[in-house]
Amino acid sequence: MEFEQFEQSESSEQPHNISLEDLPGYLQEEQGYLYALIDMGALRDDLREDVVGKLENCSYQHLFDDPRYPQLKEFSALLVSGPENNNAALLDEWGGCNSDIVSAWIISKIPPTGLVKHLCMATFAYDPDNTEYVLRYYEPRITPILHRVADKEWVRWFFRPLVAWWYPIATPQDETWSRIEGEGKTLIWQRTKLVVSEELKDALITHPFSHQVLNYLEKEFPSNFNSDCYGVRLAQVEALLDAGKESGLQTLEDLYVYARAMFEDPALAEQLGWQAALKKAVANEAPLKTYYLGFNG
Repeated sequence: MEFEQFEQSESSEQPHNISLEDLPGYLQEEQGYLYALIDMGALRDDLREDVVGKLENCSYQHLFDDPRYPQLKEFSALLVSGPENNNAALLDEWGGCNSDIVSAWIISKIPPTGLVKHLCMATFAYDPDNTEYVLRYYEPRITPILHRVADKEWVRWFFRPLVAWWYPIATPQDETWSRIEGEGKTLIWQRTKLVVSEELKDALITHPFSHQVLNYLEKEFPSNFNSDCYGVRLAQVEALLDAGKESGLQTLEDLYVYARAMFEDPALAEQLGWQAALKKAVANEAPLKTYYLGFNG
């Protein structure tokens, strides 16, 4: 492996907001090796068999292969490339997949073996006491946070060998893809250790509540969702929860009842009974479910 010292310079985030349908065209224009990153540990069960079948037509390597944790290799992210590094073949196989399957598209001047070595060096992060944690840097929510908030020296090290890193952003309406630009260097640099600051820790922490609400709503009202993409469905739920917070609701129970009610019947917001119930809940006079159940069966 070849290493080189480098001068510090800023990379820039490029929020293109490209639709899933248009994304392959943009990826075709990128210069370098093209890779799809697939997080096997995050795949839904109903997608896993199809993904495993499609992998037979491609080359792939695991991004987690630490001998201390052999049980995690099966669920690690994969760096997938086309047969004989054929970018067009890779796009033919995976280009239409949304973020339920592909977590990121990566372009690099470095061939697969070298890029895997580089990305594997980012597997762990550390707290100020040197306690080691697995860093899921490839999650669509995590990558842009790291780019914005992580230590600048680590950011430069991580993105320097990359031409670009494309990641999905979900809204309640659809899924688009945005681009973080690297420097496209052809060498791998000595690893820079990431120490997680309090600012980065706060930015990375996510509350499982929105995922729990989505799980409930998927079971109760599966036909109400207008997208098969998990990220879009989650964004729809988060928008409802944000609206509940903006209304003044504070407890998780009230927020869940609000999200459930609005998801089932948005017209409920115009009913005087619901408005009165919401006002009572905001004033902490009674839980929202008491009034909601009372006038809605």
